[in-house]
Amino acid sequence: MRSAKKSVVTALTLSLVISFWLAGCGPTNNLPSEVGEFLYVANEADGVISEYSINTTTGALTNVGPFNALPGGGLFLMAMHPTNEFIYAADQNDSDVLGFDIGDGSFSGLIFERNSDAPAINAPRVEALTPHGGYLYATNSGGTAAEVSEYVIDLKTGALTSNGTAPCGQIPVGVAVEPSEIFAYVVNLFDQTVSQYIVRVPGKLEANGTFTLPFNEDSTPELVATTLPAANVENTECAYVTDDGLGVLHEFTINFPSGTLTQLPDVSANSLPFGIAIHPTGRFIYTASAKSNSISVFTQSSTTACTAPLTSQVTSSLAVVTNLSGPISIAVEPTGQFAYTANSSNGTVGEYSINTTTGALTPIGEVNTETPPNPGSLPISAVTTY
Repeated sequence: MRSAKKSVVTALTLSLVISFWLAGCGPTNNLPSEVGEFLYVANEADGVISEYSINTTTGALTNVGPFNALPGGGLFLMAMHPTNEFIYAADQNDSDVLGFDIGDGSFSGLIFERNSDAPAINAPRVEALTPHGGYLYATNSGGTAAEVSEYVIDLKTGALTSNGTAPCGQIPVGVAVEPSEIFAYVVNLFDQTVSQYIVRVPGKLEANGTFTLPFNEDSTPELVATTLPAANVENTECAYVTDDGLGVLHEFTINFPSGTLTQLPDVSANSLPFGIAIHPTGRFIYTASAKSNSISVFTQSSTTACTAPLTSQVTSSLAVVTNLSGPISIAVEPTGQFAYTANSSNGTVGEYSINTTTGALTPIGEVNTETPPNPGSLPISAVTTY
């Protein structure tokens, strides 16, 4: 199996790697990269992206300035470019995917301009970038359009160029690309399915079958995450899908060389999970639930990820943070020491330290997304630099 996977990776990703390096690698926008770590939070109600520097010793956030990304509001989930030079956000009201430049030459981490407005099909919700940063995919959850929008990223400017569409199920929400960039997955809420794709032509999703979840009238599968490149274990890559209707996390093994999914037993979350983040080690998975005001923690029960079901820690008081203010998105900073939530109910960002042995979260503070405080800003997405 190991040799089979390697042959697939070699055959299908060589052109991706070559094209990436020929196009240039970071810094790509001819400006210095930022120094340190940063967190960005999208506020849906007024279209402001809140910007913070992260104290890598304490985890505390310092607000370094807002960026008025979309006057009138409508931002949804965001995605960070792997070079930390560009950030992308879904504009669900105008059906665009927006691109922004980070790094103004003073190492501040500030967003300093919008570099593109690329049209989507209908109410884009979630974006996923390829790990090498050359392509972006966005789901369209509005209306009846069962399509994923595809884009090419200009590695010098960060600008998006439409690159066609790929078919999917009805009301697609979550999208993820696995580390080798060979396979991608889209969660279709209405169909209760996961569309599987193989990438034979760089940036183009080719249908590779559909995984149908066991039907349940209460099921609402939404977001998907795959094993991170740094945490990838040969032949044991994982995919996880949050289901806030059933209150579970669906777990899958990604099969090589086919890219199809095999489902492992579901694990219970602390009811109604939506947001999801994977710890850089791949050992811990976090889900955020605005509906139950909590965060749940899961641990890989095997040293070779995805060969056994996740262990749910939701019954442990050390592993579940409750009585929060509508955490809808969660992000883990790159050292794996701290996590942050976008709290949709009160316009704040929650700060947490991570026990790197158990994965447990300890609250360490809370900051407002805007000054003066705006409890109605509706923070909906949180991402950190890599």
